[in-house]
Amino acid sequence: MKASVALLALVMAGVTHEARANDADDAPCPALPAGTDFSNRAAAEAALCAKSEEIIWAVGDVDGDGVADAVAITNRGYPHKKRLTLFKGHDGDRLRVLVQTAETQTGDVDAKVEIRRGSVFVSLDAIRGAWGTQQFKLRDGRFDLIGQTLHLADGGLDDEPLRVLDSDVNYLTGRANFKPEGLRHDTSAAFKGARCSLQAYDFDFYYCGTQWKRTDGKTLESMMMI
Repeated sequence: MKASVALLALVMAGVTHEARANDADDAPCPALPAGTDFSNRAAAEAALCAKSEEIIWAVGDVDGDGVADAVAITNRGYPHKKRLTLFKGHDGDRLRVLVQTAETQTGDVDAKVEIRRGSVFVSLDAIRGAWGTQQFKLRDGRFDLIGQTLHLADGGLDDEPLRVLDSDVNYLTGRANFKPEGLRHDTSAAFKGARCSLQAYDFDFYYCGTQWKRTDGKTLESMMMI
């Protein structure tokens, strides 16, 4: 009986240790306040998140001063948490944090990032018939979402008809164009809403979609869905 109690105690200790380890893995990675400065990319990468399974980097000029800036997406494979950090390049190899998003649980959505034409482009791919790109650009001292594309496909198996919807949204003009296939849908619409910043970004295909609406109250998010 004593041996059984001792064995149970060892088993429970192992379970507790494993639970604590899982809790530690799930704990948020420390945030980096704006202005945090690093001597080089290696130092910045070491500070981003020690528990990241991958860190995706892109380099380019985001503010038009001719100096190479950098952006990084950290990814923890489980529980699929991502975070974007934008750095200002200065004084040689030094990097200073401009913007960092909250760490967000994203499910099975892959994310890539690049800097082109002074903008940060985040590409999302859910594999199961959904992918798109969101464009952020510096405006009046902050980085805002200025445009996005989204491709959705549904059906096409057995006798189920294939339905496809491609959306192209310009947040500067407040105009969205739609290209439907296999469904009835408006081909364009005008929307209004508040500016959506990079700092609040959550790797959602419909980020900003609930805040932008037509004059009849219908949201951009609902118009981008099949």
